[in-house]
Amino acid sequence: MKVQSILKNKYYLYMTEFFAGMAVMAVELGANRLLAPYFSSSQIVWTIIIGTIMIAMAVAIIGVAAVLMLILIQIGYMYIF
Repeated sequence: MKVQSILKNKYYLYMTEFFAGMAVMAVELGANRLLAPYFSSSQIVWTIIIGTIMIAMAVAIIGVAAVLMLILIQIGYMYIF
């Protein structure tokens, strides 16, 4: 019987994405609950919260990509012309 790696399993990926999405949604809901007494719970507040979290995730993935590229350059796997 062949043992399938956990990283090649589609269901592992789907569950990871599902729980990551739940965590981001929990942060958004928590941020709204924290800001509601001061700024109300209007559409602009939700827009700012969601936009801020999306920008933070984009900056984080750019940072991760930059660090991985630097590591690949240092070990000689990737070259800069």
